[in-house]
Amino acid sequence: MLICTDCSSTESSSNANSSGNIKSEVKCDFVIVDIADVQSVVAGGEGDFPKSNTKGKKNSNVRGITLEVGDKPDLYHLLTFDEQTISAWCDGINALIGVNKLSIQAQRQVDRFLNIELKMRLLELDHIPNSIEIPPLPKNLDWIPKNIADNKISVTKV
Repeated sequence: MLICTDCSSTESSSNANSSGNIKSEVKCDFVIVDIADVQSVVAGGEGDFPKSNTKGKKNSNVRGITLEVGDKPDLYHLLTFDEQTISAWCDGINALIGVNKLSIQAQRQVDRFLNIELKMRLLELDHIPNSIEIPPLPKNLDWIPKNIADNKISVTKV
C-alpha cells in the first residue's frame, strides 16, 4: 500500500482574526493506493502539475510524478521541489510494480556496484582465508637492546 496525504487549503472570510487578516485552514486527507493497482508512473517537469494559488506563496518550481491507478486510471499527483526525491519515488514505485526502468542516479549507482564487483572478481578476493596464521616468537632476542628488554628506560621521548 502507498499512503499519500492530500492537503488542500480553504480560505474563509468568517475566520478573520482581530487584525482583519483572513485565516487559511488546511484540510488533510489520507489516500491509500494499492501498489498492485498502479498501472504506470510518469515523471513530470515544471508546469505539468496543478498548483495551489495561495497568496504569498510561489510554487514556480513544483515538480513531481503522476500515478495512474486502476483500470479506468485515476491520476494521483505526488509533488515535491527536489529532483532527487522524484527519482527515488520513481525508482521505488517502478521496482514495486515490476517495471525495469531506472533513473540516471540509480543507473550510476548500479554501474558503480558492478565495477566494484568486477574489481573484486579480478583480484580473486572471494578466497580470503578466515584466519591468518600467526608466526611463532623468535627464539633469539639478542637483537633487542638490553635496556629496552629490561624495561629500565622509556623508549618514548617527549
